[in-house]
Amino acid sequence: MKATIPPKFTILDALSATGLRALRYALEIPFVTRTTSNDLDPSASQSMHRNIQYNKTHTAKTIDPALTPYAAMSKIHVETANATHHMYSVLSPPKPRTEEEYANGESREHRFGKYDVIDLDPFGTAVPFLDAAVQAVSDGGLLCITCTDAGVWASTGYSEKCFSLYGGMPVKGEWSHEACLRLILYATATAAARVRVMEDTIARKA
Repeated sequence: MKATIPPKFTILDALSATGLRALRYALEIPFVTRTTSNDLDPSASQSMHRNIQYNKTHTAKTIDPALTPYAAMSKIHVETANATHHMYSVLSPPKPRTEEEYANGESREHRFGKYDVIDLDPFGTAVPFLDAAVQAVSDGGLLCITCTDAGVWASTGYSEKCFSLYGGMPVKGEWSHEACLRLILYATATAAARVRVMEDTIARKA
């Protein structure tokens, strides 16, 4: 009788900073098998490692009582890489690290392929990451996008920049926040249409 292999469920926090969101994913979603916490800044990666070690021993409880904090934190893998490059890298077949990468301190683990969830929360617009993200998320996967450049898409002060980034012009009025959400969705749909299709699930202006 063959042993049942649980399905994988992987999440990428592409611009992780201190890794707090990746920690919450690992602690609060019991069926997650791997969370990748990525940032280009080496000091951010060091903060991630410190936070992971702290939460292995100091977290009071997880959502699933059967999942210990140590086990939850063990699901987090830290990467120090350009987010776009990392997402493009998962498009090739999974392969082991080279001896040189392993000698530089990187894990010998195989790359896991496309992610079931990709979370993009950059400082500013997420548009430069969209092409890589829509390809690196698995079929039926979830792409979470945050854009914090409200001065561009929710005002009329940077109309040309808004058009160059999002493919449309901002509007002024009580419906401007709905219009800005539609601009972000349009930019995402345009990126996705090159290789696949997207369906919006939830859109919210904070």
